[in-house]
Amino acid sequence: MTAIGSCGALVPGVLGFLGLVLLVVATYVLVETWMLGLRRVRVYSAAAFAAALLLMWAIDLACYRVTNPGMLVGPPTYVLSGIPVGFYVVALVVLVVVIAHLALLLRKERMARITPDSVKEAIDALPDGVAFSSVDGSPVLVNIRMDALAHDAFGTAVKNERVLWNRLCSGACQQGYAVKEADSEAGRALLVANDGCAWQFSRRALAIDGAELTETIAADVAEEHALLMRLDERNRQMAELNERLRAYGRDLVQLTREEEILATKVRVHNEVGRALVALRAYERQNPDQHDREQLLALWYQVTHLLEDVGQTEVIVDDWELLCKAAAAVDVKLTMEGKLPDDLASRKLAVMVVHECLNNAVRHGDAHEVDVTCVVRDGVVELSVTNDGEAPVVPPAEMGGLSDVRASVERAGGMLTAQWSPRVLVTAQYGLED
Repeated sequence: MTAIGSCGALVPGVLGFLGLVLLVVATYVLVETWMLGLRRVRVYSAAAFAAALLLMWAIDLACYRVTNPGMLVGPPTYVLSGIPVGFYVVALVVLVVVIAHLALLLRKERMARITPDSVKEAIDALPDGVAFSSVDGSPVLVNIRMDALAHDAFGTAVKNERVLWNRLCSGACQQGYAVKEADSEAGRALLVANDGCAWQFSRRALAIDGAELTETIAADVAEEHALLMRLDERNRQMAELNERLRAYGRDLVQLTREEEILATKVRVHNEVGRALVALRAYERQNPDQHDREQLLALWYQVTHLLEDVGQTEVIVDDWELLCKAAAAVDVKLTMEGKLPDDLASRKLAVMVVHECLNNAVRHGDAHEVDVTCVVRDGVVELSVTNDGEAPVVPPAEMGGLSDVRASVERAGGMLTAQWSPRVLVTAQYGLED
């Protein structure tokens, strides 16, 4: 095999350059292992550095004989220049493999260690805004999301956390942003953008290693805010629907009363007209005792009818009105059994069903309401259920259902509500004497 001293200047020059590069890398690995305090890797990195230094020295001596052919050289130069080129190539390859392995170990160790840079990198990768500041508001650590959010909403990056929080609570935002539900004492504020984005800000004090810090977090709650807006809109629509239902019931009562009055007027008009025609016929003909008695009976009937009209109130069945009101909002109201006959017990039963109908339409989006009423041993047993959605969490009783419960209890009964798996309201109370 050809010795390195017998080659031209090109081969030793290339080997010398590669050796120099390898020596630089070995020096970097050695410095990094000492800085990180890796005791197990220090020895290997030092050995690799020494080997690279010796190899570089050997290549340099061999190249000296090639570049100065006429000069006398010492024994080391003579010996090293006679070593085959393949030896130097193999030595370079082995050192490259060793130093590459050491570099990989160094990289793994760096990734496993928690450093200020790794903490900043991890916080910057969060989808939420995070900021830590001192008591006076000076930023200690602010991630990219918080800086971008502050710039978009307030026109500036986080230069002072206290100034940013005061602007947030006062609603001093850029165009396209609005602050809702700001509570400075509780440390909460909701920032909403016109494009549908929403951020829930929370602020609290921390004590870390004796140092007082303030943590500010901006959580992305766009999905939750959109659901809340849809729920509010649905509640508003249900409130309007309930108001229309009540107005429809009032109008229906008035319309029924007017129809009854009109029918009575028509009946009076017809009866009086028939009596007048009979009276005129009686005057034109030769009256006898029989015709006179028929005429008196007819006028007595008219007089009695007029007295009834003045004294009789138009009575409208509340249950029929409730059925018509349910049909008006596309709800099928079915009854199994029969409502009590006495007026007070019947009105109380209709009140319970009416409130259950309202709740089923407003909160459960129901289309069918089933009513079961049984009168047994002087006790009314009423149950109302529907096909609507059952609430996930039992709602707090307030308003209508609470008033209905009070009415049932005043009548000496009890009312219970079951929310799972279906809404079921039951009422038991005694008949009025």
